[in-house]
Formats: sequence, C-alpha cells, structure tokens
Amino acid sequence: MGKDTIDDNKLIIEDNIVSQKATRSNKPVGEAVSTDEQIEQLYKDLLAEIAKYRPNKNLDMVEKAYNLARKAHGNQKRKSGEPYIIHPLSVAKILAELELDMESIVAGILHDVVEDTQYSLEQISEMFNPDVALLVDGVTKLEKIEYSSKEEMQAENYRKMFLSMAKDIRVILIKIADRLHNMRTLSFMTPEKQKEKAQETLDIYAPLADRLGISKIKTELEDLCLRYLDKDAYFDLADKIHRKQSEREADVEKIVKEIRQKCEEADIKCTVYGRPKHFFSIYKKMHNKNKTLDQIFDLFAVRVLVESIKDCYGVLGVVHEAYTPMPNRFKDYIESGQLALYDADDDCGVVEGDHMRCRAGITSFWMTWEGKMLPCGMIPDEGKDPWEVGFDEAWENAKNIVSDITLPVKCAGCGKKDECRACAAMVYTETGTYDKVPQYRCEMTKNYPKACKKVLKELEQQL
Repeated sequence: MGKDTIDDNKLIIEDNIVSQKATRSNKPVGEAVSTDEQIEQLYKDLLAEIAKYRPNKNLDMVEKAYNLARKAHGNQKRKSGEPYIIHPLSVAKILAELELDMESIVAGILHDVVEDTQYSLEQISEMFNPDVALLVDGVTKLEKIEYSSKEEMQAENYRKMFLSMAKDIRVILIKIADRLHNMRTLSFMTPEKQKEKAQETLDIYAPLADRLGISKIKTELEDLCLRYLDKDAYFDLADKIHRKQSEREADVEKIVKEIRQKCEEADIKCTVYGRPKHFFSIYKKMHNKNKTLDQIFDLFAVRVLVESIKDCYGVLGVVHEAYTPMPNRFKDYIESGQLALYDADDDCGVVEGDHMRCRAGITSFWMTWEGKMLPCGMIPDEGKDPWEVGFDEAWENAKNIVSDITLPVKCAGCGKKDECRACAAMVYTETGTYDKVPQYRCEMTKNYPKACKKVLKELEQQL
C-alpha cells in the first residue's frame, strides 16, 4: 500500500461500538504514541494467536518476517505518528485470528515491504519461499486497482476483477485484513477521504468477506463504514442502544444457555446459538422499511436447530413458556409450507428471498396509464406521478417499493429457482400475494428437464 493512503488513530471502538469517551468528531482522540514495548507486545499477541491453533508449529519464519519488516520499514511513520510496523503486525494478527497458514501470516507481515522499501520480490522469494513472494506480489497488484464508481454493476465488476486477478484466494484474505485494519484506523484521514474509503469498503471488501464466509469481518467492516458514511445515524444508534457489543453478547449468551437448559429438560436434542445484530444491519432495515429503532424488534437473534418438525414445535412451546410472544409477530413457516433457511445476517434467521430478479427499480421503471411511476407493471402498488411530485421523489418511491418486496422463503431456498426464474412480481400475479408459492410452477420446473430430454430424444429418432 502506498504511503499516501496509510492512516491510523488511537480511537478504539470496542467491538464496533463507540465508547463513552468517543465524540461525533472524525478527529482522533488524544496523541497517538507507540513505544517499543507496545510493538513487542503486539508481536507477542500475534504469536499467542497462532499458538491457539498451531501449538507445536515452528515460528522461525514468522520471527524472521517480523525482524525483516521492522528493519525495512525503519523509521517510517503512519499519519498517526505511530511506527509503520504496527500496521503489518495488526494485519498478520487478523489473519491469525482466521487461523490461516504460516505463508499467509508471513505475507501479511511483509505485504508492504516490496512497495514501500528497498527489498525486491526476488529477495523475498529467496529469503522465505516462492509462495510468500506470490502472495506479497498479489496484494501489491490488487492495491493498484483504482476504484472510481459506486454503481452496483460497476462494484460487482471490481469484485470480479479482484477475484480473477488473485491467483491464490489467500491474496484476497490478506487484502481484506489489510483493509479491515485501515478501516479501524481511519480517523487521521480527511473527512472526504474517510467517506471515499468507507464507500469503497462497503462496495468491494464487505461483500467479498461475505462471499468468503467471513461474517465477523463483514459485519465489522459494515459498521465501520456506517460510522463514516452516516456519522449521525451511527452515533444515534450508539446512544439509543447504550450498551457495548460485549455486554449485548453476554445477554444473548444468557438467553442461549437458558433455552438450551429448558430444551434438555424437555428431552429435545438441539443446537442453540445467537448473536446481537450489528449496527449496519439495524440501520439498513430501518432505512429500507422506513422504520424507527423503536419499531425494530429483532436487535439480536437466537437460533435453535433440531432434527425434526416435531422437535421444532416442541422448542416453540419451550420458548413461548419462557418468553411472552408478541402479538402479530409470530410466523409459522412450516405450516405455510415455507421451510425456513438460515443466513448470517437476515431477520430472525429467515431468508426472505431475492428482490426483483431484473432491473426493476434499479435502472428501469414502468409508467401506468394514469401517469404513475412503478418499478414493474406487475406490482400492484401506489406509484407517484413524476409530473406532480418531481422525478426524484417518484423514482425514490419506486425504489422503496422494490426494497420491501421479496420472494417467498420457499422460493428463495429452492435449488431450481434459476431454472424457474420466478420473481416476486410474478409470484404476486400468480397467487395474489408475495408470500405464497405458485405450485404449478414448481412442478413445471421440476419436470421441465425430463420433458426437454424426451423432446430431444424424439427429434433424434426422427433425424
């Protein structure tokens, strides 16, 4: 990474939740000073993290990389005034927390050495091994990709470019760790640069982390982005929720233990786990559904996995006995035929399904005979007249309509949905609601390959 993009601060946000000492300013709190003792402690923390999953691993290569990086970066400073070695050590620690191999951790320590110091890629290969050199080279090349667009399709192109350029998936992981530490230490950048980096992270790096299954990093990146993209909303959530992430996690764990114990007493075999919702998830739901925080009831999620439908209802009885259900908030996805799927960041563990499977409400719209703008002609919703309210308001209304419409849960989890190509609007046209499944399409999609093979066979016989 070039020195002009390096940033750091000493503002610590515990588990992505701003501490009571933090202000709404983007400026760092206090003077950032790091001593040799602190650097050595960070290095010891890295070794301790590696020892958790590689207790008997020889760490000579890690020590060699640390000594080289510290020598190579020398007196280089970050914008915070801290020694530059803090950054690669922190990146390596993030990689160790992901339990990556030694080559990845060493490459994390050395990822800026070739670009920012006198050492060459050939020297890195000779001193360590070709794998380490390949990873360092890959990270360097990715850094040279310039991101300039916030459009959805363009962002997707950048993500594809990242994945295609990286000969080894570990390169992506190192780059994500690099970006995570830079996002943790963004306060020393100008407000304009902060927003630019945050938007880039939200468009590129958070989705990549999500695709790679690193939900913990994905959620942290999203929360950090929110802090710089919508500062007022971020701190408003912090003020209203009050409690730190660690405290909310303790509350969730208490509930998990209680449910697990009651299920054991009821002789129900199950796995119970939970998590508090992160800020960006709450913010997105408030924004998409136009709701206040008081109207968002699922600030945390607890999931119970069982072996049968019978046990599922048994757990339901246990939960309802322990906690009073809210009126009109209970949904039975078994009874309705919509078997629930589970996702890392959905509402109450239920995947609501895809949004419109076309460009409706994204790059296109529909005008009714009455002059009302809708995202799609099959959506029975109240559009707005752009001649009356202005194009911007009518278009924003069309986009909001789309954001609230999703496929049924059963359709979302169907392995044949791509063959079916059913969208939410089509589902409504067929059933009169967005929640039901047009069963005939299920049968048609199921039997379609057989029918095609039959026709092809008949044609072959005729020929």
